[in-house]
Amino acid sequence: EATTARPSVVALIEQTKIPAESKSEMLAAIEDSQSLHLNSMGASEVDIFNGCIQAVSNHPDFKDNPNGKILFRVVLLWTLRFLNSRLEMTKGHAPSVAYLFETDDGTLPNEADLQIDYHQFMFSASSGSIEIEVSNVGGGRADVRFKLGGERLVVEVKREDADCSFDGLERSYAAQASDYQNVSIRLGLLLVLDQTEVRKSGTPHISTLVHPARIVRQGETDPRWLVIVKVPGRRLRPSDHKKSKKTSTKRPTSRRRK
Repeated sequence: EATTARPSVVALIEQTKIPAESKSEMLAAIEDSQSLHLNSMGASEVDIFNGCIQAVSNHPDFKDNPNGKILFRVVLLWTLRFLNSRLEMTKGHAPSVAYLFETDDGTLPNEADLQIDYHQFMFSASSGSIEIEVSNVGGGRADVRFKLGGERLVVEVKREDADCSFDGLERSYAAQASDYQNVSIRLGLLLVLDQTEVRKSGTPHISTLVHPARIVRQGETDPRWLVIVKVPGRRLRPSDHKKSKKTSTKRPTSRRRK
């Protein structure tokens, strides 16, 4: 997408007071930075991204709305990068992600921990206007809102400790999350902290944690879309998983009948 992104980046750099001889180097540094970061994406992330884009590709708010398309692609891309990083980071090296791991006393962190962590990551990673806890959006308060021109995209943040299946999350939260789409693009995300169980069997693979959901409302011709992203909580460190005992391969000794 460099051909579409480059002109806007060039325009921003041209408006700065950076010396003329440094502007080309600044542009190159920005492009190199993005290239290095995005080249670290694995095949699973790319497949998830492409699947979500394909799902909404024919929606008018994506196909015919340039700002809507940019917002959705940028937020989706960096949300996947957020998910990837949180599946990799350890609380020893990054205490801010301790909320993703099982606590000693079994208490469950609040969804605000995920919201703050996500907002901080997205603020530094993505471009454009991003706000947290914004009032008067769809008659309520949006958890995280991204803006570009006159368009907005809202990411609703929840935690779930009962049913974290995609069907269950859609039943529980889709109506609320899609209600922030009443006056702008009908594309959004639902970010959920999954606290349904202690991860004794390990952490789920990233390919199982993202699902685009098509929301059809009565009286509306075009659907609304939510990309549901689950962030596994109550995790254990790899070293905390107990090794299963090896079963004996010896045949049981047979006893002679008396």
